[in-house]
Amino acid sequence: MISGRTRYSQALAAFDQASILGSLSDEVTIRVAVHDEPLRGKDTASFLFGVLTQELTPFELTEEIVEGDKSVVLFE
Repeated sequence: MISGRTRYSQALAAFDQASILGSLSDEVTIRVAVHDEPLRGKDTASFLFGVLTQELTPFELTEEIVEGDKSVVLFE
């Protein structure tokens, strides 16, 4: 697992919904491979991560790419 350079990746690694949401801005945009349109806003992120933390088993972060105020987190 990566060491977690951002609060977001550390929260994902802990699989902690409250910490994940606390690390995001109110204007967050999330892009996922299985959805064509970007998901926008903290309320949408709250719903998404609520479902994910209930339905998925914890996963392993494999890479984090940070460029300015944007980041990509890859996981298995």
